[in-house]
Amino acid sequence: MAQGINGRKPPLVAVVNNELYAATTESHHFNKYDNLDGTWITLGSLPQVFRSYLWDNIGFVACGHRLIVIGNTFDMTELHSWIRDDQPPLWTLFARLPSVEDVMSC
Repeated sequence: MAQGINGRKPPLVAVVNNELYAATTESHHFNKYDNLDGTWITLGSLPQVFRSYLWDNIGFVACGHRLIVIGNTFDMTELHSWIRDDQPPLWTLFARLPSVEDVMSC
């Protein structure tokens, strides 16, 4: 695997505008793959609210020009998005719904 993305579980991956992003399990960071250098660049962390929950209950997907993190928090399912730009990542909560069992299969 490319330098910079290591762990006991495989990373969650998504592609936005032909760029590969990965979220790592142990650190809850997300990274972008640099095609020129063949390395991963750490962009920042996933939303704080998901850091204490089981990694299996988090989804990391692309939708148009956004990265979206989906996860269960207590009795709710939250969706946070980040529009890819040249700024440090700022996750925005855009939906909160009552939880259902195993909503994460993405």
